[in-house]
Amino acid sequence: MNRTAEQNHATAKSMVGIARQRIPHVTNDQLILDPGIMPIASDSQGDFKRLMEAIALIHQDKDLAGVSMSVG
Repeated sequence: MNRTAEQNHATAKSMVGIARQRIPHVTNDQLILDPGIMPIASDSQGDFKRLMEAIALIHQDKDLAGVSMSVG
């Protein structure tokens, strides 16, 4: 399990890379990532902060431009 926003970002890049290898001609706008989060009410370990930071890193990454995200 990822513990930092940077780890979530690296996992997102890895997943998109795997999708590109396995699905010919796939484009970022065809992909949906779920950065993963537990219910906010039970967040005692800063997971919401990690999620928000991971989303920011993913949006800033030019290689992931156009990828959609869905939480939950």
